[in-house]
Amino acid sequence: MLASNQSYKRAPERVAGPLVLGAISACVLWSVAAARLDGAPRATRAQAAAVGSGGATTGIATFYADDFNGRPMADGAAFDMDDPTTTAANAWPLGTRLRLRRLPGSPWDATLTPAERTRFFNRSIEVVVRDRGAFTHALDLSRAAFAQLGRPDEGVIHISIEPIGATEH
Repeated sequence: MLASNQSYKRAPERVAGPLVLGAISACVLWSVAAARLDGAPRATRAQAAAVGSGGATTGIATFYADDFNGRPMADGAAFDMDDPTTTAANAWPLGTRLRLRRLPGSPWDATLTPAERTRFFNRSIEVVVRDRGAFTHALDLSRAAFAQLGRPDEGVIHISIEPIGATEH
């Protein structure tokens, strides 16, 4: 029993557990909410709307290479990481041709030399959706396609994506 002039204090170890659990719960809830706000479903709907309207959209592109080289793609052809016309996408039908341009806003833009900036930002390339993937960003380019818009060591670039039709089979 506490005397009337004593205050009740919890031992630090009894307080730490609930505080840590509360902090972890808050982080998990925040990350789930952020994923729902900024994740693939919203981007995919925007990309699908752009396909239907013929308009351009923006997104993030990465590249895939060595581990997939020679493996069959969703369209049945073998993946060639050195083919500058190949991309994997989940929002566009197989065979869709896309015109890509690099946009400012990539994490590594500040590391580009003036010559690289001129080369990468003043170019557009055309790729064909030939594959699908387990990713949530807009495109996974072949290494050769990525190298036309950025240095492979960057790994991630911000791009404009414009559907321009379908390939003929």
